[in-house]
Amino acid sequence: MTMMNLEEFKFTPENPSYPTFAYPPTPQSYRCLSFKQGIDTRDEIDGEQCCIVCGTTLSLRHAHILPPEDVAGHFIWLKLKETQEIPQWAQGVEEEPRNGLSLCATHHVAFDHYQFYIRYVPSPLDRFILLNISTHPDLSQFHGKAIFLNPAHHIVPFPSCCTYMNTVRALSTRAWTVLRYLARSFIQIGCGSPGGVCSHGSLNLKVGLCVLKMKMKTENRPDSEICVFDISV
Repeated sequence: MTMMNLEEFKFTPENPSYPTFAYPPTPQSYRCLSFKQGIDTRDEIDGEQCCIVCGTTLSLRHAHILPPEDVAGHFIWLKLKETQEIPQWAQGVEEEPRNGLSLCATHHVAFDHYQFYIRYVPSPLDRFILLNISTHPDLSQFHGKAIFLNPAHHIVPFPSCCTYMNTVRALSTRAWTVLRYLARSFIQIGCGSPGGVCSHGSLNLKVGLCVLKMKMKTENRPDSEICVFDISV
């Protein structure tokens, strides 16, 4: 796995949170693959199925990105089709292999609890990377690293599913951790300046189907920095 520079995919107007993606050609035989069959033929190392995060071949699970047991999962899937962020020929949210990942038991639980999310970084990087938003030591070693997903594979997961579901729910369940990262990016892109007593700025961040409108005010004190956020979706 390759370590990525977080500055390469920080949120900026030139590099929005949801990148464009050219879907690879999909053979007709793919339509006959079940959810599990598709994942089993894709997420592998040297011909052996593995966890896309750590590469282990033990205790593997088939994980949905958009959960079919959640009403919101079905709704988002239809909306992504409607906005053409996933192709119309995609199967249902439960059957579509490109809505799934191969994960070990540990990382399946972490994924379902939004301790990390996956983001596709477009050309020239052209890789899927993992962003850890938890304090779990096991995940910190994978933060900012490429995972075992090949963007050129004919049934690669839909980047819009990863971006929308993981990012939005991560924002809601682990808001403070994510906002601290956004605040740093916010200052770095010139919307605010950390040098004064207080600084102001605003930023619209596109996250899947939502636009996160963020206004930030920072007050610098000798002992700490206080960030005040005004957020609407």
